[in-house]
Amino acid sequence: MATRTNEHTNSVLASLSSHGMEKKELPHHNKLRRASVLVPLFERPIQQQEQHNPTYTSFSHNMKSHGGEVCFPGGKQDAEDNGCDVTTALREAHEEVGLDPNHVQQIARMEAIESKHSLCVTPIVGLIQPPSAAEPSQLTLNEHEVEAAFAVPLEYFTITENLASIQK
Repeated sequence: MATRTNEHTNSVLASLSSHGMEKKELPHHNKLRRASVLVPLFERPIQQQEQHNPTYTSFSHNMKSHGGEVCFPGGKQDAEDNGCDVTTALREAHEEVGLDPNHVQQIARMEAIESKHSLCVTPIVGLIQPPSAAEPSQLTLNEHEVEAAFAVPLEYFTITENLASIQK
């Protein structure tokens, strides 16, 4: 089973990398306010195999909006980001969970989506490189914005039975 996990993980990483870093958005997205999230993949050895775990955070319940929601580190683009989605994702991840932008290997820019709040949100996938935090428990959480950080093995998302979609 460990070999299968490694093969699936490597396949998913290769698929993500094939997306490249060019912008992928619809024409009307350029009229929306921008935001970016970092999908941080932490590498950890599991039974002599490498495994990559996407790391999620949950917003502090004290937040005006999205309190308690599970999310990736990220937020709205600031003027200091100079219109760069990658810069926004890295800055926000540093502010929220203390990730050093120099230790994030950018592997993919995923398709932008329009949020329910009319934001154009761009997910940036990045591998977390040592000597940054080896796992989510070692992150420095901004207590005003983030209540918790946790990881789920990438393999989990390759199993169809684990996936569901619920719309309100």
